[in-house]
Amino acid sequence: MAEGLAGREKEHRIGPYSLIERTARRLVVERRGAPLVSMIAVGVVFLLLVVVVAPWRGGTRLPIALCLIVIALAVELLIAGFVPRLERLTVDMATRECRIDRLYLLARRTQTVRVPLSGVGEVRCRQRVWQEAPDAAVIRWSVELVGDGKTWPLAEDDQEEPMQELARLVAEVANVPKR
Repeated sequence: MAEGLAGREKEHRIGPYSLIERTARRLVVERRGAPLVSMIAVGVVFLLLVVVVAPWRGGTRLPIALCLIVIALAVELLIAGFVPRLERLTVDMATRECRIDRLYLLARRTQTVRVPLSGVGEVRCRQRVWQEAPDAAVIRWSVELVGDGKTWPLAEDDQEEPMQELARLVAEVANVPKR
C-alpha cells in the first residue's frame, strides 16, 4: 500500500506536473522547466540580429553588435537565475509538512519552502486575472495552502482542470478541506 505509482503506471500528467508518487500518506509531483532551451532560443535570436547588423557600413555596426551581445547575455543570466529547471511539490504526512523544492541553473543549492500542515486550514484553487487592456486579459489558476493568516502558493498554470485536480490531490493527502 505504501508503494508509489512506479509499478502501476508509467507517467501520470497533471497539467505541467508529473505525478511521481501518490499514496494515502505521501504525494510527490514534479515539473521540469527548460531554461537551457530558452537560453539557446534567446542566443539564436540575438545572433541573427547581430548577423543582420554586421553588413552595415559605417562605424556604428560594432557598437550595435556589442550592445546586442550584452543584452543577450543579461537576458540569459536572468533566465538562468529565475526560471527553475525543476520544481518538486511534496506533501508528506509522516513529517506533517508540505515542501516545495526549486532547483535553478545558477544556484548551487535547492531553494526549499517548508509549510507545516498543522497550520494549514484549507487548500484553495483560485483564478487570477490580469487585465492589461479592456480587451486583453491573462487568466492564471493557482493552488494555495491557506491557514494561520498566511497563504503559501504551491502551483500555477493557465488551465483550470489540472490545477483543480492538483488541489484535490493535495487536500486528500494532507487531510484538509479543499475550497
